[in-house]
Amino acid sequence: MRPSRILHVGLLCGVALLLLVGCQANEPVEAAEDEEAPSLPARGEQKLRVAPEYKVVEGTEGALRQTTLFTQKVPSLGAALEVRSVLLLPKGSAIPAGRETLYEVLRGEVVSESGEERKTRGTGDLWIVGKGARVTLKAKGEIAVLRAIALAGK
Repeated sequence: MRPSRILHVGLLCGVALLLLVGCQANEPVEAAEDEEAPSLPARGEQKLRVAPEYKVVEGTEGALRQTTLFTQKVPSLGAALEVRSVLLLPKGSAIPAGRETLYEVLRGEVVSESGEERKTRGTGDLWIVGKGARVTLKAKGEIAVLRAIALAGK
């Protein structure tokens, strides 16, 4: 073998030996008296909300069901904020419009009719129904879920 070839082989073996030694784990041997891992802070018991009970809205023959999710007094307005969840079936039903209410479609599609105006509203659509308005809603599919937000007066 030529001297340059011997030098290359020697350098290659040296680098391989260094890599082998350097890749070995330098972890200390575990002792039987290891420290215990710090304990996590105790978490309180999770309180699950009771499943909402949907009640049929009077005069809708079961096509409209709703439940109140949240009510909060707003003293500065002399009113209470009310958030309801509404389930709507494919049968057309007039919604009670005793107060101005903001509606949002959470799931499904809704066909709303007010006078001669007919609109299809999809998931994420918002609209306001004024106090005393005559609006008929029906789900375009099997069911639609709405959120209704209103201020209940004094």
